[in-house]
Amino acid sequence: MAGDIEVIMERPFTYAAAALVALSSISQVSAKEEHEPRPQQPAGNPARAAAENQALQNAQREQKAQQDQQRQQQMQQQMQQQAEARKNQEQAMRAQEEQARKAQMDAIKMQQAEARQAQEQMRQNAGVRAKQEHDQAAQIQREQEPRSRQPNAPQVGNAQPNRQLQPANVNERMPGNQRPAAGAAEQPEQREARQEHGGPGMGAQGQHMNPGASFVRAAKPKPLSATVVPTAKAVSMPVLEPGASPQEQEHAAAATKNLQAHLIAVQGNQAPQNVPAIRNSTVNNYFNNYRTTINNRQISINRQNTNFNIVPPTQFPHWYQPEPGWTYSNGFCLGNLITVGADWLGWGWHPYYGPPPEGFVCESDYIPTPWVYVPAAGLWRQPGVMGYADYGPPYDYEGPITVEVMEPRHIHVRDPFTGWMNDRVVNVVYFYNAYYYPEFERYGYMNRHGYFIWLNLDESDDY
Repeated sequence: MAGDIEVIMERPFTYAAAALVALSSISQVSAKEEHEPRPQQPAGNPARAAAENQALQNAQREQKAQQDQQRQQQMQQQMQQQAEARKNQEQAMRAQEEQARKAQMDAIKMQQAEARQAQEQMRQNAGVRAKQEHDQAAQIQREQEPRSRQPNAPQVGNAQPNRQLQPANVNERMPGNQRPAAGAAEQPEQREARQEHGGPGMGAQGQHMNPGASFVRAAKPKPLSATVVPTAKAVSMPVLEPGASPQEQEHAAAATKNLQAHLIAVQGNQAPQNVPAIRNSTVNNYFNNYRTTINNRQISINRQNTNFNIVPPTQFPHWYQPEPGWTYSNGFCLGNLITVGADWLGWGWHPYYGPPPEGFVCESDYIPTPWVYVPAAGLWRQPGVMGYADYGPPYDYEGPITVEVMEPRHIHVRDPFTGWMNDRVVNVVYFYNAYYYPEFERYGYMNRHGYFIWLNLDESDDY
């Protein structure tokens, strides 16, 4: 029994000691863990992580660059499509304008051909009527001849009548420039001129430019005796803008062909000797209150109301280089009623010749005129009228005319970004005054290259 009690008494102690020992061990282990560093979990290489991060950033940048490039490509494609659409639209508009202009020119040429045909028919009819009247007058004269041959006194025997008493045939053409005697029959060309123009020496509105003079311009001039110079050598042909379409090139070739057909160039030393005299006489008559009608508006021309605008040097275009005897103008006034500027100058301008003109180059003593001849089209214009005229000046118009010629100018332009001087070609409008020379039966003028240019208005190959 005592042994059992002892055992029982020892067990609690044993269990308590064991518990104390266990707690002490746990405390020691915890303290050791606190003082000793804990083993860290294995981590990656920092260099490798940085490389991976850099690779990720590079991939993101490449992706962004690809996206930006795709957006730029899309924008470029859209811009190209829009540019192509605009180009196609402009080409279609140009084609329509060119077709309309061509139709208009064809209609005008047809009207001119019909007018020439009608004039030729009138010429023939006038010639037939004049011949009939001439024959009738001759028949009447022959019938009156026997009476005039009868002597006052009866003749004796077989005496012949006095031939000296026979009157001369007044219907015969007089030599030289003498006029027929009074009562003589009118020649066909004289009758035609009187019927078509209201009588020789009359102006466009029936006013004498030179009272007492008999002036009628020749419908078909006589051939020239001077040596002809190739037109391309004497007149600078206009230059096309880069990228001109085949249709535009075809139209430009037709304009060049017209220039070669309507301008006849000779050397300057073969010009008429009386150029100053013809010019002075024509200008004096023209500025003597000459009256004419343009677009149903009657105007009177004199030195005070007819002039052109001279552009000051500070407003010269970049391509213009002043030359002695020449100036740059942006418009003119005719009779204080008709004023023209860039809108009239630019009418009918083709885009493939470059920017439309804002003015023209002319001589310092240029004279505005009611008639402007455009040899590149073979047609006439009148100031203030947006279109071509149905016909040119009447055959009794003896005033000056204007010849509109487009010539290229080679210039140097400084690039605003690089500062380099670049060569460029600009098509420039030149206005020349042409005067009528009766002995040659043609209009002519001296151009800026020193050649004398005759106008071939009737498109004749026999000049």
